[in-house]
Amino acid sequence: MSAPGLVSWIHHRGDVGLRAFSLGEGPGVLLLHGFSSSFRRNWHGTGWTKVLAAARRRAFGLDFRGHGGSGKSLSPEFYAPAELCADCASLQDAVGEPCTDVVGFSMGAAIALQFAILYPDRVRSLVLGGIGDKILPSVPPPPEPAWIAEAMRHSDPAADAPPVARRFRLFAERGGNDLQALAAMMSGPGWPGRIDHPGPVTCPVLLVLAESDEFMPSSARLREHLPGARVEVVPGTDHIGLSGDPRFLALAADFLGPAVVHES
Repeated sequence: MSAPGLVSWIHHRGDVGLRAFSLGEGPGVLLLHGFSSSFRRNWHGTGWTKVLAAARRRAFGLDFRGHGGSGKSLSPEFYAPAELCADCASLQDAVGEPCTDVVGFSMGAAIALQFAILYPDRVRSLVLGGIGDKILPSVPPPPEPAWIAEAMRHSDPAADAPPVARRFRLFAERGGNDLQALAAMMSGPGWPGRIDHPGPVTCPVLLVLAESDEFMPSSARLREHLPGARVEVVPGTDHIGLSGDPRFLALAADFLGPAVVHES
């Protein structure tokens, strides 16, 4: 029996409206997208929701604050990682899935990891793609968030900026995002991609790395922080390319269990 189509609605946490999505039925998998992307772009358009629904899993998630159809602000505090984690917990309750597997890419993976630290009873397992040592509080804050914020604010997309910042600006523009909201998101002291509240992770973890990740080039300290994690490196891909690479999906499907299989 074919799965119903993607369902979308506005979920409210307090006075913030969050665009939410769900596809399929069964045990839930919470999907958290990367910076300047969206649920549709990161997960639905790349086939993740279809594979999970076919495996009788409920794929659900949201557009993070400042992204897609969710509420936006020019205040950096609006995007504090603890607030984004609370949004995820609120959505779990709204869909009746208080404990789920959680899959995240890049910023979404950092939020997923922070979520597992703050809400350990809400996470069965973690699949983390496209993160590295820079998210750890023991590592000095990297310069890239400030570069990206400046590139988002600049009126000229061709202005002189580091290549990684220009790539994020171009990616954000192609997705129709609000560049000023994204700039605010990257301007806070706890930029959404850094662990503000460190702590142990007790659930099973799969860490998927791009072979040539220009944004997160090192992961040795992160691996030490996640000593029991299964670590996989996807050859021939970079940071942004990893999110849509079918090998990332295949690794996650294998980790989540034998019920999650590709359609022939």
